[in-house]
Amino acid sequence: MNYSENVRLAMQSIKSNRLRTFLTALIIAIGISALVGILTTIDAIEKKMTDAFSSMGANSFTIRNRGTGIRIGGSGERPKSYKPIRYEDALKFKERLNTPATVSISVFASNGSTVKYGQEKTNPNINIRGIDENGLAAQGLELSQGRSFNNAESLNGPNICVIGSEIAKSMFKDADPLDKVITAGSNRLRVIGVLAAKGSSMGASIDRAVYVPLFKAKLINSNANPSYTITVIVPGGDIVDNIIGESTSMFRSIRKIKIGESNNFEITKSDAVAQTLIENLKVVKIGGMAIGIITLL
Repeated sequence: MNYSENVRLAMQSIKSNRLRTFLTALIIAIGISALVGILTTIDAIEKKMTDAFSSMGANSFTIRNRGTGIRIGGSGERPKSYKPIRYEDALKFKERLNTPATVSISVFASNGSTVKYGQEKTNPNINIRGIDENGLAAQGLELSQGRSFNNAESLNGPNICVIGSEIAKSMFKDADPLDKVITAGSNRLRVIGVLAAKGSSMGASIDRAVYVPLFKAKLINSNANPSYTITVIVPGGDIVDNIIGESTSMFRSIRKIKIGESNNFEITKSDAVAQTLIENLKVVKIGGMAIGIITLL
């Protein structure tokens, strides 16, 4: 039987079993579409994640009272949690770190707050965060209007704020939000800046956040014993490890950790967090491919 005869028999089989042929082709098309869709979505998530961490700078690290807690499917150990990093300890570190690095301090002041202006009111899903003069740069944020805080404002805590783009849009529509006084929670704050649209990061929306000076956050914090986050931005990648070593030694001294005792804080490089998330995404990608292949069978 030659090639043309095989083709003729195949065409006859298709014509005599049109419904079966259609269903088979449909299943194959759905399987391929599902596989391509899953892989494309995962690649898009990976790119967005990489871009988000790149904006923060690869040459940075954070000091917290606990690990990142990035776990997928319940795998891995639960991150250790230590005593909170106090405001005073964070300031001591910032003042004493004598390196080319830039230090920023931040803290969550309130979750689930409502912002009001005139007759306008947001849903109770606004985060109020405290930052110093380096806070926006440390988090990879940019302003679309106005300015951020200076060092004096960070330390003195005046009633001013920088708001996310979504808050500005919902409260002021097309009006200029600068120098307007809003109520965030129970705090009256004058708007001095508006952030460029950013979206969500690690489950929290930057566009629905209100940033206040660091000391103001200390005064209004809903948590009686909050833990502050220290972010260190290093100008060059070749000195990151050296500055991490110096920072570890200095913060151990500030926290009065004795020789031989383990650290009661966690230092995490920003690129290490990104790499961990991307590694976990590989597992998701394999699962997606398996689902797509099963669909084809």
